[in-house]
Amino acid sequence: MQDSRVKIHIAGSTVFKLFLLTAVVIVSFVFMWYTYDVIRQLQDEAQEKVASFVRLWVKAVDPSTPSAETQLIFDEIISRANFPIIVASAEREPNFWRNIPGVADTDRSPEDIEKIVELMEKMRREHGEIEIVFGDSSDSLTFSGIGINYFYYGDSHLVENLKIAPYIQIAMVISVLSIGIVGFTNIKKSDERHIWVGMAKETAHQLGTPISALMGWLELLKEKCANSPELHSAAGADDGVSLPLALDSMSADVERLKKVANRFGKIGSAPQLAECEFDQSVCETVEYFQQRLAFGNAGAKVSFDAGGVDKAMMNPELFGWTVENLIRNALDAVDSASGLIELSSRVSSDGRWARLEVADNGRGIPLGVQRRIFRAGFSSKKRGWGLGLTLARRIIEEYHGGKLALLRSAPGETVFCISIPIAGVSSKKSASKEQA
Repeated sequence: MQDSRVKIHIAGSTVFKLFLLTAVVIVSFVFMWYTYDVIRQLQDEAQEKVASFVRLWVKAVDPSTPSAETQLIFDEIISRANFPIIVASAEREPNFWRNIPGVADTDRSPEDIEKIVELMEKMRREHGEIEIVFGDSSDSLTFSGIGINYFYYGDSHLVENLKIAPYIQIAMVISVLSIGIVGFTNIKKSDERHIWVGMAKETAHQLGTPISALMGWLELLKEKCANSPELHSAAGADDGVSLPLALDSMSADVERLKKVANRFGKIGSAPQLAECEFDQSVCETVEYFQQRLAFGNAGAKVSFDAGGVDKAMMNPELFGWTVENLIRNALDAVDSASGLIELSSRVSSDGRWARLEVADNGRGIPLGVQRRIFRAGFSSKKRGWGLGLTLARRIIEEYHGGKLALLRSAPGETVFCISIPIAGVSSKKSASKEQA
């Protein structure tokens, strides 16, 4: 059932991302199509204006045109053109230009001429060249006295800006969608976090009353046992477990339940960190599991190789919860008869981090799901809620300023690593640099 929920969640997330990607493509296509349609219309209008402009140009350079009229054409028409213009001789050598970016109308240096020639060729490729014929035709056969120039023009500044407008629009759409996705993700994570916090605090509240009652009943039984010597011998004569020993074990378990309830109650609140014995905290957790496994005659073994890590900045209860979570997951993954869970601690090479590795010889985590194991709701267990590793990572990374990571996993070996700052180290940056 849990696997089905995970698959549905992943499928829904994938569909949502595909929907956003498709929306971006469609919106981008519409923007580009509309903008280039506007550009095409402007270019068509520009062609009509250029045709009129060329006719006026021919009239302006015609010797028969009165000088006053020629001056008027240059002042009112040609000088007010808002698009690049180049006029070349019959040999296609530029001799007049206007509105050329970076080149003044009067510039005649070799570098400027070379730039004009290059731009003229570009204009010819984009808009072609217009032949300007002017002068008298005294001889219709030889066309003597007729001059020929070539007219070239480019797109106006407005059209050039419109050409890049679609890319600006696409970038803006992508930016807005990216911000939306990030915001949606953060809101979703915030909602999930509030749900976990609410569940944890409610669990702590619900556990508090029965745990207090159990502690009271145990104290009453201990008192009765102390006042009734016959109970010492009446119970456990065959199996060697006396009633006082059983009561002490039950008291220890109830105390542990109380500690668990306290842990749940601290979720959502900034915990107090203090200098604590790192190895000692891990050792206590390991000994708890060793006692329970020995009592249950299980074949799985849990061991701890202390590496001499002294004090670290930590909250013992929440840190112990994380270690417990990793050990329980390892016990679920290993064979009940031959499973081995080995914990080892050491100080990082730069002396900044206390590291704890939890290794097991279980079935391993498939490569395809290793990146999702810390996601809320993901679980490989049939009855799992997929919150254990998520909460564990939050405890280590958000509360302790450390790092919880899966180092490697394959059939027969899975290794998780916890890194938290050594006591006295103020910086809490990038525990990941020390990950092997």
